[in-house]
Amino acid sequence: MVIATFGTQLGAAFFFPYFSMVRFISFLDFIQNMDVWIIFIWIFSVFVKLSLYLFINSYGTAQLLRIRQWKSLIWFTAPVLFVLSIVPASAVSVMDYADRVWIRYVFPIHMIAFPVIMLIVGHFRSKCM
Repeated sequence: MVIATFGTQLGAAFFFPYFSMVRFISFLDFIQNMDVWIIFIWIFSVFVKLSLYLFINSYGTAQLLRIRQWKSLIWFTAPVLFVLSIVPASAVSVMDYADRVWIRYVFPIHMIAFPVIMLIVGHFRSKCM
């Protein structure tokens, strides 16, 4: 949408191109300043997504560790995730973090280790059933 509105040169020059595009919305000089509503929807959707991730994390961890009261696990999970989300920003820059952490550790774990573990678990579960 940004490229269709501004073109490739101008769209690439903006720091937040979608926000800049939303600021230009004007319909018959009646509907203006839609950026407030779009940003509200944007922030609310990020809040809902992070809340859902926290729920999935605590509920799945409780099932994995066979804890019956998964709600008590939120009091441990939320502070740990909060601290982990702040540490990389203060330790290294964003590009160094991507090179040092994601490429070296996260990608191999998600691309190799998790599928191999799931393959092994699936193999053992099919033998047991």
